This record gives sequence, structure tokens and C-alpha cells, in this order.
Amino acid sequence: MQKPNAKSKKESLLLNLAFNLILPILLLRKGDGWFGSFLADWLDVETDDSKIAGVILIIALSFPLGYGIRDFLVRQRFNVVSVLGFVSVLFTGGIGLLELSSHVFAIKEAALPAIIAVILILYRTNKNSLTRTFLYNPDVIQVELVETTLKERGNKEEFDNLLTRCSWWLACSFFLSAALNYLLARMIVVTPPAQNKTQ
Repeated sequence: MQKPNAKSKKESLLLNLAFNLILPILLLRKGDGWFGSFLADWLDVETDDSKIAGVILIIALSFPLGYGIRDFLVRQRFNVVSVLGFVSVLFTGGIGLLELSSHVFAIKEAALPAIIAVILILYRTNKNSLTRTFLYNPDVIQVELVETTLKERGNKEEFDNLLTRCSWWLACSFFLSAALNYLLARMIVVTPPAQNKTQ
């Protein structure tokens, strides 16, 4: 069992979100402006060539992939946020790269929160559930102190049941988010996303 080692290596929630979501999305949105001319010279192509978008997508994907591999080696478990980040970046970048329709973009916008909702439900009683990752995290609260107090008062089982109920409520909010994302994307995005990537 690798639990002692995994426990000693605390995960930073801020780094988790930065490497898996924030930096990759920033690269997809701003990468062309930041590195487009350099990549065009390096690849010896025009500045609007799709190869540039392909390279930026690969770089963006390397952040959640690299963080997920590193997290697995250090903490001996899969990082669900890395998986979600990788899938989100792949969908977002792939839609722009393949110049798919605005309808596909709307489906993509609804897919990620729907996937998170399903994961919340399926793993609601797991020790590494998303609810525990975001709400019951050592970077957010003093988990060891809470655990000790719960055991002293005999409320551990009741607290675990509360976290399970929180998973259901969070899942409902993500299902609602998926529906609203789809409706908003259909109302706002009326042209193929590839036409708007420079805006």
C-alpha cells in the first residue's frame, strides 16, 4: 500500500486547476497571438496555417497529461481533474482545428459539466471523489483536525453521508450547467467556432 507516501505528498488545488484547466485554455485562446508568428517561422508555413493550431493544441494537451502522469507517480492515483482537463482541451481544440459546426460546439460545452455530474454520482462514496477533491481538501480546510474531531464525537459516518449528499447536489448543479451551457451556446454562437478564434 502506498497510502503513507501518497498522504505525505499534499496536492495543491491551485496548481491542479492551473495546469489542468487554466493554462491549457489560455493557450488555446491566446496561443496564436503569443506564439503564432514564431511557430509559422519554425514550421515554415503561413501564419493562418492549421499546423500552427495543431502545435498549440499539442502543447495545451501536454499540461494536463504531464500533470496527470506526475501526480500518478507521486501520489499513486489517477487525477480526475487531469482527465477532465485533457478531454476538455481536446474537445475545444479539436472543434476549432477541424472547423466543426456551432452545434457540435454547443454539445461540447454541455458535455464537460455532464461528464463531471456523472463522475460525481458514480464515485460519490469513493475516498478520492470530486466532492472530497474540491470541498474536503487539505488546501481548503484542516482535514486531519476535522477527522480527529469527527472520530472523537462519533460523527464520522454521519459526515460521510453528508459528503455523499453533497455529491448529489453538486451533480444536479452540473446537470443544470450542462443544459444552460448548451442553450447559451446555441443562442450565442451562430457561426463556426473556427471563424471566431481570432476575435
